[in-house]
Amino acid sequence: MPSATNTFVLISYISEVTPDLEKWLVYHLSLGFDQIVIYQPPRLFNQPSEIADFENAGRVQIKPLTIDVGTPLKSAAHTEMSEEAWPDNTRAMALNVGEYLTIGPGFGPIAQEVSALDTDFAAWAMPIVEQKNPDNQAHADFRTLFRMGAFHSHNGQRPIIPSDETDCIWLGGSGLRIDPNSVLWGAAQPSPRDTLGAVIKLSAEVDPTMLGCGSRVSGLTDYINNQLPQRPWSVDQIKTLGLSENPRKDPAGLDPTALNLAENPDGADTEASQQDVPDWYTEIRPAGPIPGSFKRLEHSSLVLIQRPSDTLVVTFDNLSAVNNLSPQRAPWAYKVLRQQGCAHLGVLAHRKDWFREPNLIAEMEAMRDQGLFRGYKNVIFTGTSMGGFAALAFSSLSPGARVLAFSPQSTLDEDIVPWETRFSMGRLRNWRLPFSDAAFEIEPAEQVVVISDPNFDLDQRHVDRLTTPNVIKLKAWYSGHFSPVFLNRADLLKPVMTKMIEGTLTEDVFYRLYRGRRKLPWYKRSLEETLVQKGHKELALRVGPAFRKAKNRDNAPEAVKTR
Repeated sequence: MPSATNTFVLISYISEVTPDLEKWLVYHLSLGFDQIVIYQPPRLFNQPSEIADFENAGRVQIKPLTIDVGTPLKSAAHTEMSEEAWPDNTRAMALNVGEYLTIGPGFGPIAQEVSALDTDFAAWAMPIVEQKNPDNQAHADFRTLFRMGAFHSHNGQRPIIPSDETDCIWLGGSGLRIDPNSVLWGAAQPSPRDTLGAVIKLSAEVDPTMLGCGSRVSGLTDYINNQLPQRPWSVDQIKTLGLSENPRKDPAGLDPTALNLAENPDGADTEASQQDVPDWYTEIRPAGPIPGSFKRLEHSSLVLIQRPSDTLVVTFDNLSAVNNLSPQRAPWAYKVLRQQGCAHLGVLAHRKDWFREPNLIAEMEAMRDQGLFRGYKNVIFTGTSMGGFAALAFSSLSPGARVLAFSPQSTLDEDIVPWETRFSMGRLRNWRLPFSDAAFEIEPAEQVVVISDPNFDLDQRHVDRLTTPNVIKLKAWYSGHFSPVFLNRADLLKPVMTKMIEGTLTEDVFYRLYRGRRKLPWYKRSLEETLVQKGHKELALRVGPAFRKAKNRDNAPEAVKTR
């Protein structure tokens, strides 16, 4: 019998956010999926998220799709399987947005239904039910719920049977054992209307809440309609969707102290009222231990936390934070800087404008004129992508400062970089304002450390424009435009940030740290792809065995390593 402690993961791919995405997410989280992993093209990965509440609740992950092995869904499933991050009891499924898994006539939680099965299956083949003809299942389209680790690959519809798997049990939509060859090559056997599991496939232009045809589609419509009136969903509600048998609370029935402190000033000390207070505010609040300030401008905000330190770190948000409306939103790198005890000036972006806001520029210049930067022995500017540009560009406010920029742009002024084809909204901003060309602004800095992937052409063109002698260019090979994400996955981002703060981040130190990338599946995939693209297929075939050998050696007991 399958374990009742399975983890259920849904894998998908989107190239753009569609109106029915939230409905699709709410439905499948309500059905009992613990996590939904959504892949996007790399060019969109750092764009503002319109489903930030689902990410903040820890129920949705958005990742860049860095490999191409066929259809986008196949590439997404293949990528997630190669991450090697899920436990053995993970059950995964790959669905396109517009495809809805249904479990039984009552749409019970998936964990409840699967744990009730008598067979510990490796794959459960769900027939596709077309919206136009919901009761005709005599076709060969399937989606599978499969045991992660039992298969080495997935084609988006079904896992690929491993050659060494002698007891690879497949179930059909009715929950009964089937011959997997009927799933791979043959037509689906007709199954009763109340089959245990099926996938309803809606055409792209159909709103699932407007349908009313066919037994399964009608049931799906009713279910979604029952969930959507509970909007707007809070982060706390999203955290528990489908994970408990307790009924979900109606937002209209919540304790008013959890809605707005202004409506309940006497409830300021209650647990519910404290849930929306960001950590940085607890430091600088009127009764807090640290002086500081918060200022909201039209398109950005400034958070100043004056911790007792001789180091001030100025951070700038990147694109992924722009649409973050969470009350607990913090400046970029807040946790690391709090642990290090540094003073922190965080610039939060509320628009994709590359900090081209005249009021913000005036505020930053006023802070300079008031002596903020001169009050610290060490001043560091840092950020990634859009924030990396700002770290470089605004560093001239504090001559002698140091800069740490990840995958930055040097400018988006089309007269200077006509070859830059990304960030269309940023290119439309006013690039005649001060601090618009980082290549010019970095000259007064003591040190400028730039971390980027030299093989990512557009990023490298920006880095090539930074030619002053104070620039140190560190190569984060195979990270694409996502060098800080890559470093974080390899547990290297915090050490790199810490050594920058300490003033000990040299080329030798960075590359010694960067050896840790060898254990990262992302690095393995990117290296294989690069070798294939350069025509070195035989070398690419050696990467996997070498990767596993290095990983086994690193995981071996110390006594074994030293023999």
